[in-house]
Amino acid sequence: MAIQAISTATVTDMQEIRLIAQDYAETLIQDEWPRMQDQEASVKAGQVLLALLTQISNPQVAVGAGSAAQTALLDTVLKLRTARDDRLALSGDQTDRTKWTAVLILAFITQVAIGGVHLERPRAQIAALTIFSTAAVITLGLIAIRERPFDGPERISPQPIVEALQSMTEALAP
Repeated sequence: MAIQAISTATVTDMQEIRLIAQDYAETLIQDEWPRMQDQEASVKAGQVLLALLTQISNPQVAVGAGSAAQTALLDTVLKLRTARDDRLALSGDQTDRTKWTAVLILAFITQVAIGGVHLERPRAQIAALTIFSTAAVITLGLIAIRERPFDGPERISPQPIVEALQSMTEALAP
């Protein structure tokens, strides 16, 4: 949206930049977001972002629109690249299976310790094990749900990008 606003506010025609920005948003929604569910990146999204950066860094943009406008556009594209890098890092993050194994072993050992302490009092043993087991299952379940932010029941939606794309498309319409 910032690219749309800055490129529209300048005196020169930056239709090409707006079209590439729109293509980038479409590529994110249609190609990269589904790939992030599988912890992959879209080569096409990277290429379109590079094309946008190349187009904006052209010295003719500064000549026509002014260096302040070009600097603002470059800053915006660099923020887009940083946001993409952050999304890809989150989607590609695979928690080390060793850590999950260690947590599960620790939970099991804790259960054995709780059970061992209450060997002579079965009702206290059942109560302690039930409370600990319930707490452990709920906590680990909540952590596991958030482990893959672009897949699963609590996934991050591309809706803000969809809304930005709709706004950009409406602005480009005659």
